Formats: sequence, structure tokens, C-alpha cells
Amino acid sequence: MNTKQKRIILAALLAMLVPALTWLITGAEIFTKTERPVEVVDELFCTTTIEWQSTFVLGLDIALPVVLALSVLGAILVFLFRNKHQVNA
Repeated sequence: MNTKQKRIILAALLAMLVPALTWLITGAEIFTKTERPVEVVDELFCTTTIEWQSTFVLGLDIALPVVLALSVLGAILVFLFRNKHQVNA
């Protein structure tokens, strides 16, 4: 394995780590969500209501294909940058 292949593997692993960690940190949801429920307390009447706040929550349905695409791209690049020397027998 040459140095270019090692750098490609390292870069691919770091690139795959970003969406995986983002998915874990934002709640490890299965499906991507664009809104999240937030409890709002009315101080005058001491009642709680649920309002929907617009936020993006990354889901596994987007994170997993991104990680798989990056791993395939890394494997292709490792294959393309292999040593092409023939061994004389």
C-alpha cells in the first residue's frame, strides 16, 4: 500500500465520520425531520402547549447513503492509485 492510498483511506474515514457524528449528535433519528416539537409554558395561566419549531434534524435515511457513497468513492480511489508494478517470477 503506497502513501497515496493511505492518505485516501484516512481522508475517506474522516469524511465518513462527519455525517455519522452529526447523525449521532442530533439525536440518532431514523428519518430526517424538518420540525421539532417544543413545549411552551404560558406564565400567566401556567399551561403548557406544544409548538413546532422549524429545524433540520439529520436522519439515517440521508446519513447512511452519504457514508456509503463516500466509502465506495474511497475504495475506487484506492484501486485507481494502486501500484502497477509487475512482479517478475
